[in-house]
Amino acid sequence: MNLLSIGAALAILAPPLPAATLGKRASESRSFIVTCACETAAQRARVIAAVRRQGGTLLYEYTALNGVAIAAPKRGSVARFERRLRHIPGVIAVTPDGTSHTMAGSIG
Repeated sequence: MNLLSIGAALAILAPPLPAATLGKRASESRSFIVTCACETAAQRARVIAAVRRQGGTLLYEYTALNGVAIAAPKRGSVARFERRLRHIPGVIAVTPDGTSHTMAGSIG
């Protein structure tokens, strides 16, 4: 499975956001989908522990897709938290969580 497929699957499977978050732009989101090189439970546990050390909260584990949903701390800079997530060993990608919309009409 390539990263594009994983990203698309995570976007579809992401748990719903709280109503207060839905009106915000993705860049203002306080939750993230973190894709990681965590094929084993031990690798995933190390990534989750590192996220918690940064003040993040685990929202959901995507075990089949090697990813997790994370909430930023209630206080502090979300942008700084996102940068710290990107530097955690084993993290492949960090994407602000949000609602996906399809485009109306046909392509072609």
